[in-house]
Formats: sequence, C-alpha cells, structure tokens
Amino acid sequence: MTLNITDIASLKFHFDDVLESTAEKNYRKERIYISIIMANTQNRKSTIIFATSDNQVNTISSLIKGFVNDNIIIEGGCEIPLKAIFEVSLDN
Repeated sequence: MTLNITDIASLKFHFDDVLESTAEKNYRKERIYISIIMANTQNRKSTIIFATSDNQVNTISSLIKGFVNDNIIIEGGCEIPLKAIFEVSLDN
C-alpha cells in the first residue's frame, strides 16, 4: 500500500528486523546513507518499503533527512525504524 507522509505518525512498525542476513542489513544502511546525501544536496526523494506491526507491507516516497537512534527521519520529522525497512531506492 502506498502511503502519504501524514499517515506515518499513526503507524506501529514491525518490531523484529525484516531482513535476515548481515549483507542485506549492510546494503540497506548504505542505501539509506546515499538517500540522505541525495535528499540534502539535490532534494531527491527515495522510495521506502517497510512493514507495520500487522505485517502489512507499505511504500512511501519521501526525502530521507537523517538517521538517528536506529530510525530514519523523513519529511515532516516522522520516523521509521530501521528494522522495519525492507528496501530504500532513489526515485527517478
């Protein structure tokens, strides 16, 4: 399901990490850092695919502004836990 930024604040996120391997987790972190750089230097949005506590997979397109306390910060100051994120990719 594709969500709006305003929907994020009311969600409960998946508690356990949705990725299993260390390689997948490292790649996810690399993509997040690249997305942060691109958002802050070129105003590029990223598509974020993540899971909620009810195991529903959601998608949002947003600027990723930062990364703190194992959460990414998106537009509007909303946070998404790193463990809930399957994939991050730069939008065209």
